[in-house]
Amino acid sequence: MTTGGRKLLAIVGALAMVGIAFPIRALIDDDGDNKGTNDRRTPVLLCAAELANVCDELEREANVKIVLDAVGATTSTLSTRTEAENGRPEYDGWLTFDRNADIVQEARRRNSLPAILEDPSSAIARTPLLLAIWKDRANVLDAHCGGDITVACIGGVAGTRWESIGGEAGWGDVKLGHADPEATGEGLAVIGQEAAQFVGRSRLSRDDFEEDAFLEWFSTVERAVELDADAFAHLLSFGAARYGVVTTTEATATRQLARASRDKREALRLLYPEPVASIDVVFAPFIGGDSDLADIVTGRDGTTALERAGFRVGTDPPEPRPDGAPPLPDRSNLPDAGTLEALLQTWRGVTE
Repeated sequence: MTTGGRKLLAIVGALAMVGIAFPIRALIDDDGDNKGTNDRRTPVLLCAAELANVCDELEREANVKIVLDAVGATTSTLSTRTEAENGRPEYDGWLTFDRNADIVQEARRRNSLPAILEDPSSAIARTPLLLAIWKDRANVLDAHCGGDITVACIGGVAGTRWESIGGEAGWGDVKLGHADPEATGEGLAVIGQEAAQFVGRSRLSRDDFEEDAFLEWFSTVERAVELDADAFAHLLSFGAARYGVVTTTEATATRQLARASRDKREALRLLYPEPVASIDVVFAPFIGGDSDLADIVTGRDGTTALERAGFRVGTDPPEPRPDGAPPLPDRSNLPDAGTLEALLQTWRGVTE
């Protein structure tokens, strides 16, 4: 072949390669451009482990990827996370409790860290805290507490013998149970309610926790408590030998009582201490996350899942409706986020 012929073939080959290269690059570019549109990834919801039933349903019904984590661990991690939050976040949103979301935002502001969460939604669903007491023990407490079983009164007899306040000798000690306030949103709310009811108001300050009367009472209560995320389930399973009094949520109690035997249901008394305090579920979007996830979690899919888990989406209590179930207050009646952090520090001090 002549030199001219070879040059002509080389030019044709080069043009062919260029012609092929453009479509390949276009496909690569199109793939990048299509991320978030045609080939949109499944949104990722970080979910408080206490809401596992709710999140499992969302994963099944709404094409959402779920990552479960203990709310206390998540709160601690998000409050101190310092790496640059550039580009797409690891999670698109967090289904949690309002006070935990508030703690994260306040901690990051206090430590001059960039915001990681957008403002949480208003409450998607709520559930009041309650006391579950075996009726025979409740009758003894009624007499001892002057007809009004309060958190303060129960705290005064925590860890003592039932027979010392009019119970039977075989009942043993007054055993209390509730979830861990360091690990769970429920447990944090429980000690918040305890403090608010002892002091007599929900607007507390750190100074309240330094009062000798409070520290003595709070120490007595919390040292007598067995920390148990499944305290109500164990109350039902093992009876009064395990716990005489458990603090839990209405959502937990009604869901598990619906599956319990009739004799267990009839042997328990559910009390809502005044003023009623509630745990409120919120959705906190991550900055830069998938904005469509909010519609899923706060819309029909999310509210339906929460109702099935025993939470109040409207004003009515769940079924089966507990006797004496009160209306919910306009606000949670729990101390604010900063005060709860201070109370948790006090709790660590009195229980270590």
